[in-house]
Amino acid sequence: MDYLAAWAPYAMLGLIIGIVGLIGFYLYKGKERTRIIGGVLCAVILLVSVFSWIGPTGDGGGGGDQCPTGQTWNPATQECEIIASAPWTWSVPATRQGGGRDAATEIFNDAGTAFSLDCVADTPDGTLDVFETNVFFNIDTDTFTIKITMDDDAAQSAAAFSAPDCHSNDFFGKPEHPVDINNDGSADNQLAWAQLVSVSRSVLTDNSTSNIPVQSFFYTMTEGYYFSFMQEDADQTGAGNWVSACEGSVGKQVFDIADCKPTYIGDTTSTAFYSAFAFLLDSNTPLWGYQNGQLQDYETIVIRYGHGGSPGIVWDQTYTYNIVLDIRT
Repeated sequence: MDYLAAWAPYAMLGLIIGIVGLIGFYLYKGKERTRIIGGVLCAVILLVSVFSWIGPTGDGGGGGDQCPTGQTWNPATQECEIIASAPWTWSVPATRQGGGRDAATEIFNDAGTAFSLDCVADTPDGTLDVFETNVFFNIDTDTFTIKITMDDDAAQSAAAFSAPDCHSNDFFGKPEHPVDINNDGSADNQLAWAQLVSVSRSVLTDNSTSNIPVQSFFYTMTEGYYFSFMQEDADQTGAGNWVSACEGSVGKQVFDIADCKPTYIGDTTSTAFYSAFAFLLDSNTPLWGYQNGQLQDYETIVIRYGHGGSPGIVWDQTYTYNIVLDIRT
């Protein structure tokens, strides 16, 4: 049945072309005015049919809007499927920067086509923050506090002006129980998703820049803004594949949260896996300048993790990052 369903659109297109061709043949025998009207009509019918047949693509990275009723697009298999769904548990592990994410040279590395360089190469003087030194996690509120030190004696382009500027931390995700939708005796894969929900401020307007707003988060025109989720990894010793949290920002110079859609990060039957979230401030245009911001001012980033099919993702857990201007030296 799946084979027939796959060929159904092509058969329908062929039938439409045949009908239009047959009508066109008979209209060709008529009077000149009839032929012109008939030709235009045939062209309109054919174009509308072709565009209807092509259709839009779905949210999950492929033809989700073309999936049969009751099925959604699976980005892992690139097919329409009934997506298994059970509640997921997400947490921040005790080791918050695993072996593949515990140095600036590892963040955004091994990223395939999403990001091509690491924190140090990208910024180019990026420094990774350190947990329990300038980054602290509150397990009761699921909030990270990142304390930034700003050097008023240095130029904005200097590495020490606003440090650290690169953040990364791990997450631990697991379905609460396996699900067997087709009753074949084997647990079915469940899909995991992440999304950047909000960024309270993404530009700096400072007197030292003649009051010209500048983007505060690092970006490139070919890779977009450096907000990224790491796809599933079996443990914390390796570096998983980093994927853009804001793929729609490629080619843009102004940050827009609308460019940050749900991001597919992996699938599992019931085995737990690790993910991560990272972002990079632009050392040349940080969140705070010489004239901008008082101590303890903070900016907020919110992300969330969820499961299920897209559309229809169930969001399980939300995490907040408060970036605080802690010290002026």
